[in-house]
Amino acid sequence: MRRTKKITYLFFALGVFQIANAQKISMYFPEFAGKTYDFVLFQGQNTPVQKGTIPPDGRFVLEVPKEYTPYQGMSRWLITNSAEGGGLDMVIDKKDFSVDCLVKKPSNNDIVYKGNTQNKMLDSLYATQTKILDKFSVMSQAMRVYPKTDKNYGIYKEEYDKQVSNYDDFRECLLNLNTYASKVLVISNFTTGVGVSSLKVDEAKKAKDVGAFITNDMDWQALYTSGHWSTIIGSWVDIESMMPVDENLFLQNFKKIGDKLKSPLMYTSFVDRVTHSLTAQGKDDLIEKIAPEVLASQKITEYKGDLSVYKNTVPGSQAPDLMIADSNGSIKTLKSSEFADQGYENTMLVFYQWGCGHCESVLNSILEKYSVIEKKKIKIIAISGDTDMEIFKNSSGKFKWKDSYCDLKGTSGPNFKNYSVSGTPTIFLLDKKGVILTRKADAGFVLNK
Repeated sequence: MRRTKKITYLFFALGVFQIANAQKISMYFPEFAGKTYDFVLFQGQNTPVQKGTIPPDGRFVLEVPKEYTPYQGMSRWLITNSAEGGGLDMVIDKKDFSVDCLVKKPSNNDIVYKGNTQNKMLDSLYATQTKILDKFSVMSQAMRVYPKTDKNYGIYKEEYDKQVSNYDDFRECLLNLNTYASKVLVISNFTTGVGVSSLKVDEAKKAKDVGAFITNDMDWQALYTSGHWSTIIGSWVDIESMMPVDENLFLQNFKKIGDKLKSPLMYTSFVDRVTHSLTAQGKDDLIEKIAPEVLASQKITEYKGDLSVYKNTVPGSQAPDLMIADSNGSIKTLKSSEFADQGYENTMLVFYQWGCGHCESVLNSILEKYSVIEKKKIKIIAISGDTDMEIFKNSSGKFKWKDSYCDLKGTSGPNFKNYSVSGTPTIFLLDKKGVILTRKADAGFVLNK
């Protein structure tokens, strides 16, 4: 991870620090007197922030609140009232330390750490890795450009093999160091595509190795304080869900990670990020698969946001009632136990948004097989996430069923929230009493039966 010299766009959720018995970082930056700053810590997807102004003498103290001590993890100190930006990414290693800088435009060599060796170690490891990767990249390019008959090809190949060997040695050293600096570089490498494999492996093998490392070898406490929590979990879901379909293996790996997360806070955050990624990909079948494990863990105390799917809309639960707005803006409640009226045996709820290509494809397939659906005595209720009444009227006017509703609140409306729908299309099949049978991202499970 590099020192941050220029900051273009940074968005952080604001937190309030209660300072008591905190870890302290004594800062001396006389050339930055009068500058305002943010001091950011990392707790999963949360980024609590402390704000301040550098006093005239340049001496000030950054403090880690008592509730996070002893804190071992990344932090980010950012100048906020300067067009040039600036700041530092710093490792905090469970104890107090100091940082001095006496120049206006510092390089890494101008930053002096006392009482903390992790930052210089991280710089050194990163520099060594970069040197190897840069040489490898140059030699790889040369071997692609020049034919094997070129007089210098043998030199390129020899240097290429040397850097492959150098990186294997470096990688082994990095994985065995067991310091926070080494762990955070490994984590950072996942976000840049470096991974944990030999330089010679193809992309498919590299992805598989990343997935296996995250499942089996990741230091989850280090990841939680690295600033890469959401990104790495999202990548893990991508890799796992793109492997040849084996829902049981996904469940096994999910459980393996979950068992390592003893902290209810970390477990809740992990499940939240996994659920968010699966929902975005339309992998409702995998959410359904892991739901019993999530509920049985008893580590989650509040099911809200993406997590509400495990309480509100898992198969076997009673579907939430629908809130229907009439032309006058009045709201009436349509009870889920009464969806399948007039001789219907099931209800198919279709959450969609016009302009979503997959939504339109699914709706067209439903229209094509509407007579088949009717014969199966399945009632269709469509819930639109549109915010424009004309668009809703034009699209729903093509439907062959009469129950189509839109409150013009988009995907933030109460029905989308109550059914934990954050991506469209999402389709529910309910029994006659309104109990959820399944939740999917397409209608094939109904149309192809």
